[in-house]
Amino acid sequence: MSAIIPPPAGRFALLDQKVVAWGQHLDAALYEEVSKRGARRLFIVTTRSLSQRAAAMAKAHGDLDAVAVEDAIPAHTPMPSVFALAQRLAAFRPDLILALGGGSVIDAVKIAGLIQAEGIDGRDGLIARSMQKGGQPLAISDPPRYIAAPTTLSGAEFGTIGGSVDPETRIKFGFAASWFPAETVIFDPALCQATPEGLWLSSGVRATDHAVEAILSPDANPFIDGCALHALRLLGRSLRATRADPGDLLARQESQFGVWLASQSVGRVRYGASHGIGHQLGAVAGVAHGHTSCIMLPAVMAWNAGHVGGRDRLVHEAVDPNAPDAATAVAQLIADLGQPRRLADVGVHEDQFDRIAELAMSNPFVKANPRPIASPADVVAILRLAA
Repeated sequence: MSAIIPPPAGRFALLDQKVVAWGQHLDAALYEEVSKRGARRLFIVTTRSLSQRAAAMAKAHGDLDAVAVEDAIPAHTPMPSVFALAQRLAAFRPDLILALGGGSVIDAVKIAGLIQAEGIDGRDGLIARSMQKGGQPLAISDPPRYIAAPTTLSGAEFGTIGGSVDPETRIKFGFAASWFPAETVIFDPALCQATPEGLWLSSGVRATDHAVEAILSPDANPFIDGCALHALRLLGRSLRATRADPGDLLARQESQFGVWLASQSVGRVRYGASHGIGHQLGAVAGVAHGHTSCIMLPAVMAWNAGHVGGRDRLVHEAVDPNAPDAATAVAQLIADLGQPRRLADVGVHEDQFDRIAELAMSNPFVKANPRPIASPADVVAILRLAA
């Protein structure tokens, strides 16, 4: 087998992150964070499904001066909810923010912090700051930071990017800042037992997507290869184990470790069309993040075959060397997890393809796909593979 040669030169920015904690229940880990920071005003951002859990934590920390809970964060992080959160944060003036939930909650905290830090006023100002519009991070001496207790496997807590959907255009805009990763990440697998099985497993496929598209990225490097390849091994084993036994906390923790590794690439290398087209499936058709990866990743891998310099062999060997090829290996993992595999399974049909393709062309990950995507017709071709 011939050697797979990495890019001849490059630069890689490490995470601006302090702590990843595991082996503690969330309550104990949160108490430690409150104590060591001397926090007096705690703001918890979560979803309605976790609001009772958040309220119980707030009650347990009766020594704090004030605690607030915001639980109105919908899927896909729509811009109006982000601006509303920014206003609440500004009024409350917390000295510690906990993001309790999945990727939508964590992205809302990131982008609300961006709005505050950069004094962004209104939708147009926020869109102008997006990656699609070439927005560049400003130098902020004391950026707003938060801690996170993730309940899915999206990996948003590690990412230097965050996304928010504009309801007017149905475009998902991306934003970047070096301080977007959570200062502290608390992994509590027991907390995640309440996460619906489909969400847990599909977000695990999302983490798999991070690892695969990182390995196939034009920005791939030895650090990312090492993290992503071990992530694929951990995720493939542990996700299957969790589906077989949802009460297996060791398997859930192994999945969290897989996310930790897979997410080292989020915002630090360019992904490809699985992520890029997936963003528009979410924005146009409301498809959940994890399900976009379940459906798009094998199709994009098949479309890219022969255009990745042989690096898909690395994915093939890590996921299932007995499969015919890398795309089939990933597709079989998704099938083993019982997740949707075709666009029709999530209510996306051919009459939507042109709109999705048109919007996808402005996505930076579509532009960075290993096999160049020259026109909306190429996107439609990939969508037909996924159909």
